[in-house]
Amino acid sequence: MLRISALLSVVVGIVLAIKTVAGFFDAYKYAQSGEESFMLQHFALQIVFALAPVAGGAFALWRRWRTLLAASWGIVLGLAAPHLIRPPIPAAAMEMVRTHGGKVFAIGPDIGQMIFVAIALVGLVLCGMSESGAPSSN
Repeated sequence: MLRISALLSVVVGIVLAIKTVAGFFDAYKYAQSGEESFMLQHFALQIVFALAPVAGGAFALWRRWRTLLAASWGIVLGLAAPHLIRPPIPAAAMEMVRTHGGKVFAIGPDIGQMIFVAIALVGLVLCGMSESGAPSSN
């Protein structure tokens, strides 16, 4: 179970890293002058968050470090879960925008983020199950 969780962690980390790099290049194309430093700092932080699951999974496969793997799943949940929580737009606000000639778009859930959260929850459960079945080191 630990190996499955670790492999899932590596795959999710690689996908997050690819999405981060692609997003950085897209944002960099449209950046205003003077925003480059902020964007590079933000990119560096995001890439660390994206590579944490890769490191957690690799160390779990190599050294059976369950704690680091669980922490990396926590990072994935911390990155993905807030995107699923969107405050509803009040009907009165939608009506006000519509009556003044604006367009109102209702944003639905992000399927990619839902998949990341589901995989992270499964990976965390598998990591916990392998921990409960592990022999004591005392």
